[in-house]
Amino acid sequence: MKTDETPSLIIQRDLIKSKEVHASDVASACYSTIERLNPILNAYITIIPPEKDEISSNGSMPLFGIPIAVKDLYDTKGIRTTGGSKFFCGEYS
Repeated sequence: MKTDETPSLIIQRDLIKSKEVHASDVASACYSTIERLNPILNAYITIIPPEKDEISSNGSMPLFGIPIAVKDLYDTKGIRTTGGSKFFCGEYS
């Protein structure tokens, strides 16, 4: 999957469900796009690379395998949470 030709969420879901692509391929493509564009957009504070060995192809939930971004307002164990403020820049859950 090329990062410059990212299909819609529905298409990604269907490709994973039909096993035409592996969920780790979708995660890797998403990560590559973030790595390429984040220096310009500065949209992400903490970026966690996908771990291929932790991503399976056996999910039944509707959005299984679709990468998500979590707003920096919610405490997530082991991940820096700033709430968009320099005051909290060193906070970890």
